[in-house]
Amino acid sequence: MSPYVVLRYLPLTPRLQRLYSSRATDEHMTWHATHQTEEELMCYPPDAEAWKPLIECILILQKSCVIFSWAFAQMVLCRTVNMVVLIHHVGVRTYDHAMDRAFMMQAALMWIVNDLPTYGMASVWSTAGIVGCSVYMDDTRAFYLQHDTKAGYFDCHRQFFPAHHPYRRNKKAFMKNRVENKVARLRLIGDQILDRIANISPAVENGVVIT
Repeated sequence: MSPYVVLRYLPLTPRLQRLYSSRATDEHMTWHATHQTEEELMCYPPDAEAWKPLIECILILQKSCVIFSWAFAQMVLCRTVNMVVLIHHVGVRTYDHAMDRAFMMQAALMWIVNDLPTYGMASVWSTAGIVGCSVYMDDTRAFYLQHDTKAGYFDCHRQFFPAHHPYRRNKKAFMKNRVENKVARLRLIGDQILDRIANISPAVENGVVIT
């Protein structure tokens, strides 16, 4: 069988169980819940106020979760989908080496490495380069690194801060000697996107319209 038609399947559940059972990683698995930080200092996402609504959202989804399935998912990703549903809703008995006890492990799969290019194919907007955002499109303010061809999105986020936020006037921690006065553009709604593409002619190859 040719290598390009082989599907590599790496189950998530056994990998998580190994992390809990290994002496090298067991204590790190609960660090996000047990670590101590200085007051008003965020060094990890759970330290932020924005994390609390996320936890509430997860609890709501646990109570009323709707599972969608497509023919492609049933055909190629069936085992993965079933595994994610099991570990999220039911849980899997797992041994925690650090605590020396077993527990029912539950987890939620937030994203995978394939999500971004797949999103690009679905939205028909490239997720690479300096216009790699299908929301802000050509208004990302990204740039190419001076001695490389990689795109940089450094300092693109200050426009989202409130008008009088001190970060907007900080000339040292971000782009040198630059004050951010721009206000982030609002997301385009469906009608606005249709207006943008209304005058685009479809590509034609050998007399056939390419969609």
